[in-house]
Amino acid sequence: MKKVIVLLIAIISINSVQAQTVYEDAMQKGLSLLAQNKLDIASNIFERISKNSKQEWLPAYYAAKANIDACFQTKDKNIMDLKIKKANQYLKIAEQMAKNNSEVTALRGFYYTALVAFDPQTNGMKYSGLTVATYQKAIALDSLNPRAQSGALDFQLGMDRFFKKDLTPYCAKFKAILPLFNQKTKYKFAPTWGKNTVIHRIKNICGTSETTTKGNDIKVTITGFSSNEGTFKITLYDSQKHFLSIKKLSKKVIIKNNKVTVTFKNIPNGNYAISCYHDANGNNRLDRNGYGAPTEAYVFSNDARGTMGPPTWEDAKFEVKDKAITMQLEL
Repeated sequence: MKKVIVLLIAIISINSVQAQTVYEDAMQKGLSLLAQNKLDIASNIFERISKNSKQEWLPAYYAAKANIDACFQTKDKNIMDLKIKKANQYLKIAEQMAKNNSEVTALRGFYYTALVAFDPQTNGMKYSGLTVATYQKAIALDSLNPRAQSGALDFQLGMDRFFKKDLTPYCAKFKAILPLFNQKTKYKFAPTWGKNTVIHRIKNICGTSETTTKGNDIKVTITGFSSNEGTFKITLYDSQKHFLSIKKLSKKVIIKNNKVTVTFKNIPNGNYAISCYHDANGNNRLDRNGYGAPTEAYVFSNDARGTMGPPTWEDAKFEVKDKAITMQLEL
């Protein structure tokens, strides 16, 4: 009888180890895909893990994270609605399994941030206060959680940038948060994301400080105008998260001889993208037809063109690195 019991225990132990190995392999694969920005595939993997590992909250957490990331990479409302709904579905699962968890709460703040970033005019008033309160709750649960700290600071930065406030005080604030990302993780597959965003903020914001080296100019010449009527609108974006939503710099200029030259001065090193259009009728917007297609001439950096919508950040981005940029675009 003892031999039978020992054998059963051994079999159970082997099955448990095998199940754990399958779980760990799947989690590692999902995290690798998430790091590669293959969000749909990563989401599908984490969803399957979540359904098969009902005692683990991390798969649901990362399924939500993949869909929130996707929200920052689309301007299509139908896609946004689908992704944000799925993110909320898996966030609720994680919240039920890991109550009063700082990481899950910080991700909920990131969820609200995505809603505000997608449609500031509609969602700003509705979700801004809730976003701030959620990040503050995450900080109260763990004051050393870098995603809670940086999420709260990054959201406030976005609000101040939207209202054109001075951003230079954020240089020291982001630098103070950066060391928090160097903490040793407390458990396997613990969240570690967010550090690159903070580094990017430090490069951009501290680069505009009077105490640091000046940036470089971006000179853009645009041709191909059908007339000199109206005005020309050009906007510079400084990250994938802000692309086509939150402007770093924007200018409105007069067209002369069917040509325009615009210079953005003292721009710190980093990745940027440009969108611009000919506001021929002077109504301060890019006119569109009933199907949403632009009826006024427009162009993006790299002459990037989208399919059934605007181009992606990856197609339009360019790098400023220790020298001035000269760019030629044609409408």
